[in-house]
Amino acid sequence: MRSKTLFVLGLFVVCFHVHAQLCTGSLGDAVVKIDFGTGTSSHGTALGTGITSYTYTTADFPNDGSYTIEKATNTPNTWWTTTDHTGGGYMMVVNASLSTTDYFYKNTVTDLCPDTTYEFAAWIMNLLRSNDTSPPNITFTIESTTGTILGTYNTGDIALNSSAVWKQYGFYFTTPAGISTVVIRMRNNKAGAAPGNDIALDDITFRACGPTVTSTIQNNTNTSLTICQGDSQSYTLTGDVSSGYSNPAYQWQVSSNNGTTWTDISGANALSYSFIPNTTVGTYLYRIAAAQNANISSASCRVVSNSITFKVDESTIAPSFTTVQPTCDVPTGTINITTNANTTYSIDGVNYQSSGIFSGLAGGDYNITAKLASSCASNPLVAHINSIATSNATPTYSVMQPVICSNPLGTITIASLDYEYSFDNGTTWSLTNSKSGLEAGDYLIKTRNSSNCETSAALVSILMPPGYPPTPTVSVTQPDCLIAAGTIAVSDIEASYSFDNGATWTTSNSKNNLLPGNYNILLKNTLGCISLAAKEVAIQSYVNTEPLPTAQTPQTFCVQQNATLSDISINGNKIKWYDDAVNGNLVSNATILENKTYYASQTVSVCESERIPVVINIQNTIAPTGNLEQNFCTSQKPAISNLEATGTNVVWYDNAINGNVLVSTESLIDGKTYYASQTLNGCESVNRLAVKVTIVAPSLAIQNVTSNVCDELNDGSETIDLTSYNASIATCSSCTFTYFTSLSGAENQTVSEEINNFSSYNLAIGTTIIYVRIDSNDKCYQVAELHLTLVNVPVIAISDVVSLCENAAVEVHAGLGFDSYVWSTGETAESITITEAGKYSVTVTQNHGNAICSSTKEFQVKLSNSATIKNLAVKDWSDTENVIVVELSDSSLGNYEYSIDGINYQDSTTFSGLTTGDYVVYVRDKNGCGTVNQEVFLLNYPKFFTPNADGFNDTWGIIFSETEPSINTKIFDRYGKLIKELNAYTTWDGTLNGYNLPSSDYWFVVTRANGKVYKGHFSMKR
Repeated sequence: MRSKTLFVLGLFVVCFHVHAQLCTGSLGDAVVKIDFGTGTSSHGTALGTGITSYTYTTADFPNDGSYTIEKATNTPNTWWTTTDHTGGGYMMVVNASLSTTDYFYKNTVTDLCPDTTYEFAAWIMNLLRSNDTSPPNITFTIESTTGTILGTYNTGDIALNSSAVWKQYGFYFTTPAGISTVVIRMRNNKAGAAPGNDIALDDITFRACGPTVTSTIQNNTNTSLTICQGDSQSYTLTGDVSSGYSNPAYQWQVSSNNGTTWTDISGANALSYSFIPNTTVGTYLYRIAAAQNANISSASCRVVSNSITFKVDESTIAPSFTTVQPTCDVPTGTINITTNANTTYSIDGVNYQSSGIFSGLAGGDYNITAKLASSCASNPLVAHINSIATSNATPTYSVMQPVICSNPLGTITIASLDYEYSFDNGTTWSLTNSKSGLEAGDYLIKTRNSSNCETSAALVSILMPPGYPPTPTVSVTQPDCLIAAGTIAVSDIEASYSFDNGATWTTSNSKNNLLPGNYNILLKNTLGCISLAAKEVAIQSYVNTEPLPTAQTPQTFCVQQNATLSDISINGNKIKWYDDAVNGNLVSNATILENKTYYASQTVSVCESERIPVVINIQNTIAPTGNLEQNFCTSQKPAISNLEATGTNVVWYDNAINGNVLVSTESLIDGKTYYASQTLNGCESVNRLAVKVTIVAPSLAIQNVTSNVCDELNDGSETIDLTSYNASIATCSSCTFTYFTSLSGAENQTVSEEINNFSSYNLAIGTTIIYVRIDSNDKCYQVAELHLTLVNVPVIAISDVVSLCENAAVEVHAGLGFDSYVWSTGETAESITITEAGKYSVTVTQNHGNAICSSTKEFQVKLSNSATIKNLAVKDWSDTENVIVVELSDSSLGNYEYSIDGINYQDSTTFSGLTTGDYVVYVRDKNGCGTVNQEVFLLNYPKFFTPNADGFNDTWGIIFSETEPSINTKIFDRYGKLIKELNAYTTWDGTLNGYNLPSSDYWFVVTRANGKVYKGHFSMKR
């Protein structure tokens, strides 16, 4: 309903210790939580299909067997006036059904974990203020999806209270192995009454129950902290789990929406968790969840601890400020902060004041922070106060600038007389007010008195004198394929030049034969002045970037080609061949190739490229190998393709040298010699293999075989071993037998037509021809035909069970046309007569030439008889949903069918959906041993009557009550007062002591002959 419900649940568990069935450890988040919702209307919507067998109504006072969803009860003097359990939402208000088999709540719970305890609980209130003739008595059950009861709990009678009191009831149980889905159900063990058994129901929960789990903040007794935005302190949360799990696992969680949803913290799987709080303003809850290790990933299997709260408050905006630095007159500093209302300020983060003025400050850095009265301090800003006091005065001075590069130093003289003088911004001090020998640059001059109070600095510049040569301008010639060294030439005209940063000088403005490296060039004029900055030049090593020729490697040539270098396939311009990768000898294009590597370069324009290697293989192919004499059989129809030679791309000739190439289909000739070559890497062998051919005729005797096979299961196929027929086809232990589906397949050994499963061949119904190829050691083969016919075994048309009526005999026939019969009784006729129950069998045979097929049928003879009806159990008391169940005595031995009209029969013993009335139930033996019947009445009561003497519905009584002489009926008004008592033959006319009672609803209690009690109500309309 709302998140606060969880808190209220815990509170009520403390208040009502009597419910010892509830979980005593920690609970998990609700797997199921039904709080019936919230809304603006006084009544909520009906529950979904299958959740309850009660009827929904919007009436404030539901009838028996009905319920409503409402915010508050509205039946003064009869019910307590109450809201739902937690306030502000809906609850379920139930008026108990007259049937105790009805359920007012049911739900299916999925994704449960094995070896996990769960609590099933609900908050319940007895609504009646007084006079409860049938107090509520609720049973909680947990069932498997097949209906097996896994756990149950009974509240006992829920007594009246002196006020509207909600109490929580429930129990816990542990899921068995293999159970992940259960059905939870609540039903009322007491029937509705007048008045009696009216309840309110709210906050139905189903959730994991486990050991006690707590969480704390390490080194802190509080479970709720308020911290400031940007807090960088690390906090450690510690969990504690009591005993209960054999192999526990843990998962810390965080919620940023006050516990509505929780998120697993990645990697936080230990009993302690350290973290730096979120920098975003808000409230964050932390807790630890625990479960068996195998179940920790499932939220429905965990139990959770109390929550730890971290409230992150917004920090105050950092203030603006100015500083007043120490002077010679005021030797301390001041910080002035711009102030705002309701804000205090600090320069040390500890002491705060409302004033923004901090004076009398010594030199150093100060951390400026501001803090609102109800907020966190701002991030600190650093304010610096100088350690040395200064005055605003600046010294006066005179400068003697250098006038020529040959004397480039200047002099500064401070005219303002003082105690000490500095020419480097106070880094060093001197008693002399003049400093000479100063190179060109900027100087900060100061003075100070004997109290160390300094003046402000004055900037004085010593200028660069004229006459220095410029930085040289040069041109560079880098090394190439023709000249291995570089050259630098200077275009400026001066007295002398240096190419090594002034180490040596020359009057020549260029320098050649320079090896790769860096060179610093300077100029010197006639005054002896040198360039202020050298020109740095890099001479690069020559890198041959000429394009390379391209060629495939390796390349193969046949030995008989006598190939030369000019035969090598290569792409390039002005190709040159060498015998080594570097240096080496130039090789002529007419050189005969050998098995070695050659190296090629090209020249596109001027420079020759680097070289590429090309590996040369000289192929000298040998003749193929094979038997020099090869034998064949005439049945093979041998051809060139049957000759055998081991080699690659073998070709057969009719001569050892030159000759003609023979096609593969050319027939072999007895006594003739044939010649084979092979080709490797495109090179055919010079020598050829000579093979002499001998052809002989087959000598093994074979015969075709015809056989019948019994189909043992009469299923149209039989598994047989084809090799079992080999001895009948040919007498040859060294022969190879293979099996094919066609003659051509056997002759050509076609793989797709070969039968590979010959030892477990599946023979189909009818006649099948198998072609058997027999290969003998003389290289001859022959093909025999194997004709196999699959025939059915005898079919014995006797049922597994034969019925024998009591005191009678039955004749059993095995069927006509078989060649022999043998019964288990020793008889050999087609049929026998049986007079006793028991187990029997018969074996018959049928001859099919070489195959004799037999079948055996085992059957049981069972006694049957006409049924004896033990009882006709009825569930009546409704208009159209009455039920009759037929119960037979143990003496009923047969197989029966049932009817209520003597025409239409069914196998089920139950007839449902019946209207009130008189029925005759028929029970018929399916084996023809007889039919019996019995009459039965279905009772009901009128829902209203109109005692107005018009001859219709003038009195009220139980319909067909006269068929049950001991039936008793008591009638009450809505306040429980007895109005009339009826027997089986009397009715009520709507009067009491001779006076007409008013139109209203009246209640009744019927006690039947079997002790069952039925309760209900009806209307009287005048």
